[in-house]
Amino acid sequence: MILFLDFDGVTHAEPYTPASAFEKLHLIEAVVREVGGVQIVISSSWREDHTLDELRCVFSQDLRQLVAGVTPDLWNPEQPIPHLREAECRAWLADHQPHMDWMAIDDRPKWFAPHCPKLLVTDTTQGFLQSQQGQLRRMLGGMGQRPM
Repeated sequence: MILFLDFDGVTHAEPYTPASAFEKLHLIEAVVREVGGVQIVISSSWREDHTLDELRCVFSQDLRQLVAGVTPDLWNPEQPIPHLREAECRAWLADHQPHMDWMAIDDRPKWFAPHCPKLLVTDTTQGFLQSQQGQLRRMLGGMGQRPM
């Protein structure tokens, strides 16, 4: 299972301060540990300004090896791609793990196809909530190797 993870509005509320950065990440990490078999791919715009090693360092030590990469940046103002974030996730899958199932956590549903069943949406102003852990658990544990 591949988990595409946004940061702003997910691992912390937006806006955020340096002190509040990644304050919600531990909630996601707890579910990833529990479910097992999950690889994390960073879909956040942070991937544009930080190296993969820098991005791995925001995670707990025991989960850093699960961060498999970052999605490609497909944004092109001259040729807009509908549902850009989902397209970037699918491009990463095509290049690296074409047969793996996936899900994403993001606070911007407009960047995915309408009613995308693979998307767990967070509230930008709150980030990932403890009350969403059950939904994440079900989505990660219940997807298996179904067709994409």
